Amino acid sequence: MRRYFEIIKPKIVLGNLISSVCGLLIAEEYSFNFFRGFYVILSIFLIISSCFILNNFMDRKVDKIMIRTKNRILTKDSSKNNIFFLILSFSFLIIGLLILYKSSNLLSLSISIFGFSTYILYTVLKKKTFYSIYLGSLSGSTPSIIAYCSISNRIDVRSIIIYITLFLWQIPHFYSISLLFLKDYLRAKIPILPNKIGLFKTKIHIFSYVMVFSILSMIPFFNGYVGVRYLNTTIFVNLIWLLTVLQGVIDSSVSLKKWSKKSFMISIISINLFNCMFAIDKNLN
Repeated sequence: MRRYFEIIKPKIVLGNLISSVCGLLIAEEYSFNFFRGFYVILSIFLIISSCFILNNFMDRKVDKIMIRTKNRILTKDSSKNNIFFLILSFSFLIIGLLILYKSSNLLSLSISIFGFSTYILYTVLKKKTFYSIYLGSLSGSTPSIIAYCSISNRIDVRSIIIYITLFLWQIPHFYSISLLFLKDYLRAKIPILPNKIGLFKTKIHIFSYVMVFSILSMIPFFNGYVGVRYLNTTIFVNLIWLLTVLQGVIDSSVSLKKWSKKSFMISIISINLFNCMFAIDKNLN
């Protein structure tokens, strides 16, 4: 049963749902409406799950080669499994879009379709070019904005800042993953940045993106959207992330696996604090 459940990538789904709940709470006009919020989050869960099921289906041949994915349910040759999960994926997608349409608005529905489409395009292109990460980042940044726009029904400066910040976070997060599972990616012949420019330059890229993300994450405070608690928390955790990455850049003796895992873990803490503190410390004045 656990192997079937893992097809929706529950840890990633959970992270996206946290981001979505925070997106609801960040919306300036939000007044607590449990049922409306529940249906919006449910729809996002179904749409994201649909993406991941389809991703597993499309990647099943590559997943057979990679050690960390070789035991996924769709790596086993079974036409019945393939058909069942394809039907499940599209059922989740249709139901999720219908629930979102009924519970929110056309804007959030359109953003959902954009997010789904770019994720599938990313899945196709990631076997061909390392630039596909930018498509994946465009898609991965949408759940919070879907939830935000389901309340606000508009794309405003606040939502643009959130989206760009989430987009920039995705890139060093993924590069850290690519270094953590470097051997797997090499074995499966998936083009990633370290293959193209080398390990040291990849670390420089990670540091640069973390720096830009850290600076951009302070803008909500200077725009008056959040308070000092948000600013202090984000500066603290992003400084730890920057120093961690810098250590790997200047000290070649640091274990690549330990360093990339540490960067990966801090990135998760950083983005969750960004979302949660934005929701907790937002300024309604």
